[in-house]
Amino acid sequence: MMNLFNLENRVAIITGGAGLLGVKHAEAIAEIGGIPIMVDINEEKVKSEAQIIRDTYNVRAIGIKCDITKTEEVKNILCKIINDFGQVDIL
Repeated sequence: MMNLFNLENRVAIITGGAGLLGVKHAEAIAEIGGIPIMVDINEEKVKSEAQIIRDTYNVRAIGIKCDITKTEEVKNILCKIINDFGQVDIL
């Protein structure tokens, strides 16, 4: 898989980042060099899962609390991500 895809330094926002599928998507992105930005309403869980991915894959994974049904929260995290990383490549 790593020979087919290279996501090095690509920023990927993953909604539902603390859930099983969100974590698995973040792991897949991290494994091939991407930067998973895990977004979830459960702040404690999403930050914990991001820490595990950072430690396991040695990538810059971030867990951010956000209720994606609230427009202002989405705008705020998007501004933060753009400010911190300069881009969003994958959603």
